[in-house]
Amino acid sequence: MALIDTWGLALVPLLLVGGALFMLVMPGVDRLALRHVGMTVSVAAALVGLRLAWLASEAPRTLALFGAELRLDALNGPMVVMACVSLPVALRAGAPRVFERTQFYVVTVLFCGGLGTAALVVAAPIVKLVIATLAAVPLFALVSLFGGPQRGSSTMKAAVLWLLVDAAAMAVAVLLAARAHVAVASASVDDLATGAAVQPPGQASLLFLALAAPGLVRLAAGPFSVWLSDFLEQAPVSAAVIACATAAPLGLELLARVALPAVPSGVLALLPVILLVGVLALGVSAMLALAERELRRLIAQLVHLAGAAAALAVMTLGSGAIAAAVGLVVASAGSAMLALCTVEAIERRYETRDCVELIGLGHQTPLLATLLAAGLFGLGGVPLVGAGTALWLLAAALGDGPAFAAAALPGSWLLALQIVVVAATALASIGVATALRRLLLPAVRHGHKHLERVTAAQTLRLLVPALIALIAGLGAPVVVLQARPIADQIARVAAARAAVQPPPAEPFDELGNDDEVER
Repeated sequence: MALIDTWGLALVPLLLVGGALFMLVMPGVDRLALRHVGMTVSVAAALVGLRLAWLASEAPRTLALFGAELRLDALNGPMVVMACVSLPVALRAGAPRVFERTQFYVVTVLFCGGLGTAALVVAAPIVKLVIATLAAVPLFALVSLFGGPQRGSSTMKAAVLWLLVDAAAMAVAVLLAARAHVAVASASVDDLATGAAVQPPGQASLLFLALAAPGLVRLAAGPFSVWLSDFLEQAPVSAAVIACATAAPLGLELLARVALPAVPSGVLALLPVILLVGVLALGVSAMLALAERELRRLIAQLVHLAGAAAALAVMTLGSGAIAAAVGLVVASAGSAMLALCTVEAIERRYETRDCVELIGLGHQTPLLATLLAAGLFGLGGVPLVGAGTALWLLAAALGDGPAFAAAALPGSWLLALQIVVVAATALASIGVATALRRLLLPAVRHGHKHLERVTAAQTLRLLVPALIALIAGLGAPVVVLQARPIADQIARVAAARAAVQPPPAEPFDELGNDDEVER
């Protein structure tokens, strides 16, 4: 156990990537053996990640490996766990439809999870961006090979957007590292901030936008979400789960750990535009969710709403808002995983994802209707269910940050933003209720008898993501509380670099950090 505690930071990504490489060179075996090996590797990585997150909640952990610094703390620890536990669900959810390409399928999923986890724990921003870009490649491969009939155009749209913003961010990061006269591979966020300080002040907004774009794309926030609806509609359930449970947390990590502390003055310069675009994104997502009848597109609008709210929370420079964004992303990933797996099970039985065509689902298969309701409402604003608690904590914490006062924005803007977040959440929940009301209506025609039962194996496969979503939803306040000290450190560094007066220090008595506060 001590060995795992010491080298667990490296063990999680290396276990997944090493398992993928091992399966890639395995001699010809049946697909059942391949799936079993892949499940074993992914479950082992999830257990190690859970152990590490438990330790990181008490004290941050760092490790130097091959010249790279790995870091795990209470901020990215829960996101690492969610990325790891999503892999067994993704492997099992998409496997029944994969026959002749089982080896490639399992290897691709493990590569995607391993690279995504590595990007979460690597500290160097440029290396983090490079690994994040590489992690997107197997994700697009899953969609292009195992997706729907329009997968080619959906994959191309998402891939072009992701790769363009990643390339722009890496170019800016390399430029800032050169300005700071440090090696590119070993450049830290402090080095990027030093390089940004010597740039002309008018370039701060462009530098921040370039560095923040990869995170905004993965969070599907604002106009950077143009890929999400088509992607989720055409992607196999495995790729959809990975995009929500691995890519979205990685987007928050890139935004809070790279873009914000590197060029915080760019946030203040762009804050009025960010608020207007964010409010528009929240309103559009809520209105589309209110009238959406295709289940995967409804999930996409709810994920878009959560990502836009999380991005706005980071822009406020408030520690409470950043911590709440972590809880929101983790809980949203769990609920999205449950909703996507349930929709996949429904589509296999009824060959449709349209709510109108699924009228009577609640009478024919009540288990599927119940799990779908739990997943969809978990993405809404119902407290104590899924992301609801974290979303309300986020709305309350938006006023804690100093960004509004530093940008000389009136207090009414903050109040309007909080009202929009609450109203958008309420409208999205009404849209979920409308969709579920259709599913609970009496069936127009009787279903086939073989569709009236759900087998024990299918029930077990769906109860696993249901349990993950339940734990993530109930544990969201704990995640927010544990992430608060790390978020406070990030917010204070960003405020100091932007020449903004930070909020007064808060004692973390409940976390046992009194000595650290006194020092």
